[in-house]
Amino acid sequence: MPVSNSPIGVPVLKHMYLDAMERFNTTLYAYANGDILFTDSLVDTLLAVLTSSALPSDSKALPSDSLALPSDSQALSSDSQALLVIGRRTNVNFVTDEESATLQGVTKVASRGKLFIPNSQDYFITDRRFPWQSIPEFVVGRIAYDSWLTATSVTSNDITVVDATNTLLAVHQTVKTGNKEGFSHFEKNYNWQKIDKEKFQRLILKHLHQTTCASWKTEKATGQRNIYVTKRSRNEIKQANCLF
Repeated sequence: MPVSNSPIGVPVLKHMYLDAMERFNTTLYAYANGDILFTDSLVDTLLAVLTSSALPSDSKALPSDSLALPSDSQALSSDSQALLVIGRRTNVNFVTDEESATLQGVTKVASRGKLFIPNSQDYFITDRRFPWQSIPEFVVGRIAYDSWLTATSVTSNDITVVDATNTLLAVHQTVKTGNKEGFSHFEKNYNWQKIDKEKFQRLILKHLHQTTCASWKTEKATGQRNIYVTKRSRNEIKQANCLF
């Protein structure tokens, strides 16, 4: 698809979503940086997120062949809320063409990688209810927009944010420019001009731009491949220094 808005020769994130939604009717819409490799864990995780709202928190009500959720879990928020799925990436240096050619290869190469910091997001998966119309005109590939989206969403009463780090493998193909490439681009501070800087700085000081501040997270059942969605505990929120 042609890029509909490009003030500095770089696509505007919100218009990529809005253009896609205008042309395609689907359950979820996603953006990911071009240097990220996914596996089938992407599909497995999203299926778990989409079906979790239908699962009762009382495991006794589940069929015998279904996955019993942890006793402290709750049903995902109501259909009236927008959905945002985010997560951390795994940095892997110099991924080869051969390593990236298959899902198995990507999974294997991740074993020599390292999970990146929780305040950097490389993919955003939303439904139609996500308020893209009211999002600032951020361009991709420049700093600040990922942290702003995360912090604003985790503090919103209208958005359910799910941290998929534990079950969704996102391999970042790290090259010579390293893991701070957005800081070296032309007009690297472009997105800062689009936001209330003082308000955003307050959110950062409260660490609310971290994926670890999302109220929900995905997990794998012990000894199983099944994925479930559970509420993040108050203790986890406290350990992540999230100051709501």
